[in-house]
Amino acid sequence: MKRAYVGNIPFDTTESDLRLLFLHPRCPLTLTKVEIVYNLTTGKPRGFAFVEFESEAALDEAIRQYNGSKLGGRVILINDATEKKGRGA
Repeated sequence: MKRAYVGNIPFDTTESDLRLLFLHPRCPLTLTKVEIVYNLTTGKPRGFAFVEFESEAALDEAIRQYNGSKLGGRVILINDATEKKGRGA
């Protein structure tokens, strides 16, 4: 699985919103996982998420098609967040 960081999303974005974004007819990509990140103290969304695609090709296409596009009036950022070998915690 290939993981992507999706940043600058509106705070009211839902998992369904992100799934629908990537199902757009111009580039239908299937997400295998969506994880919206929440503040542990307040429980409110932090404005970013991680999504997983089934292949590197799907991830590359998502970045190409959607990085810099708008979601809820905000310009979103999409980057590869797949763990690289040799990267420590």
